[in-house]
Amino acid sequence: MAKDEIDINQQAVSTDQISPVDLTAENAVQAVKAGRAQDVDIAAKFIAEHGHELHGNDYTKEEEKRMIKKVDWRLVPILFVCATLSGLDKTAISAAAIYDLREDLNLTGQQYSWCGSAPFFGGLLFIGPASYCLQRFPVVDFFALNVLCWGIAEICMAACHNFATLFICRLFLGGFEALVIPAVTLLVSMHYRPEEQPQRNAIILNVIAPICNGFIAWLISYYDGPFQPWKIIFLTLGSFTIIWAFVVYFYLPNNPFQAKWLTPREKLILVQRKASDNTGMENKEFKLSHIREAALDIKTWLIWFTIIALQVPNGGLSTFNTLIIQGLGFSKLETSLLAMLLAP
Repeated sequence: MAKDEIDINQQAVSTDQISPVDLTAENAVQAVKAGRAQDVDIAAKFIAEHGHELHGNDYTKEEEKRMIKKVDWRLVPILFVCATLSGLDKTAISAAAIYDLREDLNLTGQQYSWCGSAPFFGGLLFIGPASYCLQRFPVVDFFALNVLCWGIAEICMAACHNFATLFICRLFLGGFEALVIPAVTLLVSMHYRPEEQPQRNAIILNVIAPICNGFIAWLISYYDGPFQPWKIIFLTLGSFTIIWAFVVYFYLPNNPFQAKWLTPREKLILVQRKASDNTGMENKEFKLSHIREAALDIKTWLIWFTIIALQVPNGGLSTFNTLIIQGLGFSKLETSLLAMLLAP
């Protein structure tokens, strides 16, 4: 949030006579009366509306720990599964490749390689509009819709019969999955202080998907049914992803103040912990000043280069690792087991 905005961060005024809650409520009310309601963060609005109902703005370390633990156990596991499913659905093609995907779809030349790259093209196409919609619509509602859509795209891959249909499904898969990192980052920033966010992001945005991918390929090696094994991989992952979309929708709040599992006092504690954050919690107003600030921040470009450096080798390895292993003369069962050990 820009420095000129009226939000909970204005409680940083150095005084011992005025409580942060009173300062926040006063600033929020003044901003609304002055016609600047769009500049008020939802945290400030919450304090302005409910601060007088809550007695005592001091809280103990035990209360704080209990509140953080409740948030951790609700937020982190659900987002962890979302990020893992995103990686699994994207790399499932490498598990399917050792079960005759290329032969059944008559993929020739570089076609398999293009299908492996399709999700990244989809991400580039969708990330702009998706991020804008994430800002304009309720965060979790829109994110759950994207999880549902990429689960449907994954299931549709089981019905593909040539290069074109597989490429299109993979393109849309990557497009809907593009929202994972922005949504996770936004939800984590709503609930935690800056120094607490890297640890949660590291847990959520894990790298165990390639390991799980090898495990699924190993399980499929025991399948002896009427359908091609590679179709079972896509159907299984897609179905679970669709189920998980409803878990996201019903069990995650769009912002901390919609969390029914937090008491009013716990919400107040969460707000006060975020007072020194200088980012606020949620503001739907689009501001060009934010774009300029991000574009001129060296950290933005360092993060961009880091992601590029990670994804360039990771994309190729996650798509071709099983084929490389199988090409060394290993069976399908051995390939799936080695893929878990050599996961990129």
